[in-house]
Amino acid sequence: MGDPLMVNKCIEQVKKTGINDQVIYSLVPDLLYIEKKQIIDYLLDELAVRNMNCTSADPDNEVVIDCGYRLAEYIAPFIQDFPVSVGASGDLDCENYEQALIEIRHWISENRNNYKTIFEE
Repeated sequence: MGDPLMVNKCIEQVKKTGINDQVIYSLVPDLLYIEKKQIIDYLLDELAVRNMNCTSADPDNEVVIDCGYRLAEYIAPFIQDFPVSVGASGDLDCENYEQALIEIRHWISENRNNYKTIFEE
């Protein structure tokens, strides 16, 4: 409801838990619903670092993956001129996921302080 202290509290709760599959699927959509750049900033910071606390979406062959893939899928639609788009399925629209994550992280390092979200005026 526009209370910056509550936005901080939400971010702190996620920080305490850490980024993993459960947080990405359960809490990240709620954080994004708040539509505050501060939340996107936090998620970009998390996306910028390697985090192997997630698993592949294939239930028959669960392997450990970088959580950056999932975070990118969720936040890409909220950032103007993000380097990789998301397809209708919700997956990153790219040929090579590993290369896409490298490009995204490079983009973050170059644009971290000068990007725009879709909900900015």
